[in-house]
Amino acid sequence: MRRGSNRPAPGLPWLPALRQALAPAAATAVELAHELVRLPTVNPPGGNGEAAALVADRLAALGCRDLEVVEPAPGRCNVLATYGGEGGRSLIWNGHLDVVPVDETRWTRPPFGGEVADGRLWGRGATDMKGSVACAVAALSLLDRAGVELDGCIRLQIVDDEETGGAFGTGHLAEAGRLGRADGAICGEATGLDVCVAAKGLAWLEVRARGRSAHASQPALGANAIEGVAALVAALDELRARLPESELLGKATIVPSIVGGGIKENIVPDECRLVLDRRLLPSEDAAHAREELAELASRVAQAGGVELEVAELSAWEPSEVPREAAIVQTALAVSEAVLGRPGRIVGLSGATDARFLVNRGGTPTIHFGPGSIAQAHTDDEWIEVEQLELATLAFAATFAAFVGAAPP
Repeated sequence: MRRGSNRPAPGLPWLPALRQALAPAAATAVELAHELVRLPTVNPPGGNGEAAALVADRLAALGCRDLEVVEPAPGRCNVLATYGGEGGRSLIWNGHLDVVPVDETRWTRPPFGGEVADGRLWGRGATDMKGSVACAVAALSLLDRAGVELDGCIRLQIVDDEETGGAFGTGHLAEAGRLGRADGAICGEATGLDVCVAAKGLAWLEVRARGRSAHASQPALGANAIEGVAALVAALDELRARLPESELLGKATIVPSIVGGGIKENIVPDECRLVLDRRLLPSEDAAHAREELAELASRVAQAGGVELEVAELSAWEPSEVPREAAIVQTALAVSEAVLGRPGRIVGLSGATDARFLVNRGGTPTIHFGPGSIAQAHTDDEWIEVEQLELATLAFAATFAAFVGAAPP
């Protein structure tokens, strides 16, 4: 690993000691990531009990206190633990153990093999985000090995159910009053150790088209629900032209993602269903997105004689934290020191659990973790071993710099 410098970075006096102790801690990160990938935690259907137990055992061995497994439903486990001192700042580190489904026929390597080959760890969840979880645990080991004692504390939330909305994971912790508030937080999603300060939200919007059935040989006697949906899809460019955009996140988007209608080849369909994926900027909310689409649908329906009804299926809030926030500036300094180049501020196109920490918990939260988001949810998912090593160092340095620690 040839990144950064052995010289102490300004405000990071522990960095040389952390580098010196890194090799065994990085090996721990790779080994734990390998073990986690080998435990299928596919969601849906969900269930992460073995993986949660493995993480809890590792945290217990590191001397974490307040260790608890919160299980809102059988097999849906969230590991909570605290590491460090009683004074100073507090920092939440949040990451998830659930992964998206796989089609094993499309993989060239076993999706739950956790193979380490060609400088990469392969398998579902390697990037999103079992590799990052392993690095957070290994970072505590690195602090211990380097003799760095924290003034403040790290509160770990290793959760379930991020991939389907968080009802059994971070969202459950928020609803149950267990999320807590801290001086800063890290959501360990893949950013290549760039500092992500904003993430889009989403609204899944459903359009139900209702027309009038007729014999297909006499279409004028009916009102074709499929044609009504097609007209709305064609009109979406009008809506896209006025969607907002931002420097970090680009333009808000709306994408037709599911469509279905009709019951027989020779019947004019009287019903059709369309689902749209609407990505939200921090300046927007789901209610406005639904109203905007409903207004367009109303105009299209009047012109085509088909009723178009818009409803919200699900909504995930966007999140954003000011660039001047302490956790942002700390992570930027660490990123520069570890990667050997200026730290970069970026945005994330997907919606994440950070929204709960920011919008419910009132905690300034960044996305900061190893790997590329381009690898998330892909066939033959992988993460570079070097990224696991760098993230172990970066997390440990960020923990020490943010919550405070005496030089070893």
